[in-house]
Amino acid sequence: MVILSEATKDRLAIDRECLALKARIIELEAENAALNREKIMLECRLEAVMISVDKWFSADDPRLANNEETRACDAREIALRAIEQARDELAALRAEREPSEQRKKDVVWLRQLCTDSLDILNRKSATYLSMLDIETLTRILDEDERKIQCTVEH
Repeated sequence: MVILSEATKDRLAIDRECLALKARIIELEAENAALNREKIMLECRLEAVMISVDKWFSADDPRLANNEETRACDAREIALRAIEQARDELAALRAEREPSEQRKKDVVWLRQLCTDSLDILNRKSATYLSMLDIETLTRILDEDERKIQCTVEH
C-alpha cells in the first residue's frame, strides 16, 4: 500500500478540483457559444421585423432614431390610423352608393308615374284605334311598312 503525504493528497485534491473546474468551464463556454448563436439569430429576426416596421415611416421621419420598441409602437399607431381611414373611406363610398330614403321614395313615385302614363297612353291608343275605320288603318300600316323598307335599304 502506498502512503501519500498530506502535501501530495492536497495537490491531488487541487488537481481534481482543477479538472472539474476545467470541465465546467468547457460546459459554460459551449453554453455561452449556443447563447451567442441564439442572440445573433434574435438580432437578425429583430432587424427583419424592424425593416417591416420602418416602412411605415417616411425616410426623413425623426422617429426612425428611436429605439425598436418605440418605433414599433409608433408604427402600430400609424397602421391603425391607416386602417381607420380606409374603413371610413369605405363607409363613405358605401353611403354614397346607398340611396337615401327620399331617393327611394322618388324612384317608387317615378315608376308609378311611368306606369300610370303608359296605362293612359294605352287606353288613348285603344280609343283612337277604335275610332279609325279599316281604310285609314290600312293606309297608316302601309306607310309604316314603306318607312321600314326605306330604312332597311339605306
